[in-house]
Amino acid sequence: MLDRLDLDKDFEIEKEAYEISSPEEALLTFEQIFDEQAKIKNLKDKIKQTKSFYENQIRYEEFKTENLKNALLAYYEKQKMANPKFKMKSPFGNFVNHKEKLDFEIDEEKLIERYNGTDLVKTKSTLYKGDLKKRLTVVGDKVIDTETGEVVDGANPVTKPAYVSVSIKKPKEDK
Repeated sequence: MLDRLDLDKDFEIEKEAYEISSPEEALLTFEQIFDEQAKIKNLKDKIKQTKSFYENQIRYEEFKTENLKNALLAYYEKQKMANPKFKMKSPFGNFVNHKEKLDFEIDEEKLIERYNGTDLVKTKSTLYKGDLKKRLTVVGDKVIDTETGEVVDGANPVTKPAYVSVSIKKPKEDK
């Protein structure tokens, strides 16, 4: 097994094989293996503790980031009230206005049943939602298939509210 893993390239280990010639040496070898396994367990425990520590750090930093974004959104709302044309860009991020748009929610099972056998449904009966969205349009309070002109049962018009999000540029990684 050591040959397969080629550990002797990564670690300096004794080249000659262990030769056990007495019950005492066998007992000492068992004890040595037991000690090595305890070291392995200890190292694995340290890895778990370290991982847990950094996962908590990540959660804390994500919490701080969300609080900072909320503070930015509150600032934006105040500025927008004072000046409706307020815009701000920086090298680190900017405010992005998302306009209200008319969209639809879908009942996937009904739409799979309706479009089964077409190129909008995969053979395992999964909708190609992106292609379907291009093909459907909202007219009044109905969703219409633009290719057939039919009202689509299983898709309902929904008005998604306007909102503002904060876009933060990611730091560039060293190459």
